[in-house]
Amino acid sequence: MKHFMFDLMGVIFHNGHILKYYFCDVWGYDYDIVKPVFVRFEKGEIGEDDFWKGIHSNNRFEELYKSIVKDFDDGLLDIIDIYPDSSYTVITNMPSPWGHKLIDWVESKTGVTFSRIISGDIGMLKPSLEMYVLAYNSMDIKPYDEVYYFDDRLRNLSPVEKLGISPVHLYHDGEEHNPGECPYLCIDNLRKFLDNVV
Repeated sequence: MKHFMFDLMGVIFHNGHILKYYFCDVWGYDYDIVKPVFVRFEKGEIGEDDFWKGIHSNNRFEELYKSIVKDFDDGLLDIIDIYPDSSYTVITNMPSPWGHKLIDWVESKTGVTFSRIISGDIGMLKPSLEMYVLAYNSMDIKPYDEVYYFDDRLRNLSPVEKLGISPVHLYHDGEEHNPGECPYLCIDNLRKFLDNVV
């Protein structure tokens, strides 16, 4: 049996850079102002109202949400179709209310219930090994089962090897990428995983 752990942004949804892309490139916020406030929100240290106040903005989450869900990687549907009895987990650095709302959307799209390890709920960020242990323990894994973890950031992949999990790196258009230098399975969308593993 195969089991799957996915990062949310950059994997299930293609664009993994909420701060850099949405806040700075699209909306024009100053990265140096938004970043420290976002990290506190992402770790659950402040709530959503304090986040928006901290960056001197009205709440724009609904606008952000609508943009993010347009970037869904429908290759996830193919993985679920081929592996319907597998365990599925999302492990993400994401503010709690945003993470839950986005995972709710994924569950409604896929018809699958995902275990959720969200930084805003537990007060730690990847690549903390404890986050991966929580994710691993949330799944019904038997001896000889295979577990895969998908992330778009290489620094988040190396800790999972310590748990016997197979890392999969998703890279995106415009990123410099040399597959010969990547120590993991490297793909540019989730459907390509099936080409390499099935």
